Amino acid sequence: MPDHIHLVLAVPPHVKVSRVIQLIKGRFAYRHNLETGRTGALWQARYHESALRSQRALMAAIEYVHSNPVKAGLASQAESFFWSSAHRSNRTDLDSYLD
Repeated sequence: MPDHIHLVLAVPPHVKVSRVIQLIKGRFAYRHNLETGRTGALWQARYHESALRSQRALMAAIEYVHSNPVKAGLASQAESFFWSSAHRSNRTDLDSYLD
């Protein structure tokens, strides 16, 4: 996505999601600004999180994330969007979270 990202994260109980997002956004913005000669903010200030409490909710969230670039017209199918975990070069350890 050109101006935002969608993530499905599994974090340990002692890790704050806000800290993970801060690190992702901060480090990416720093590198991006360094490489492009830009300065200032790159990301929107806020984020939305929700707990996925079932396998069904997890699968629905992943489907939403995978279909988003297609809906935005950035890819004809989820698997062809390079920055997606649907792309074969970016596979995840999803099976370890399923029953």
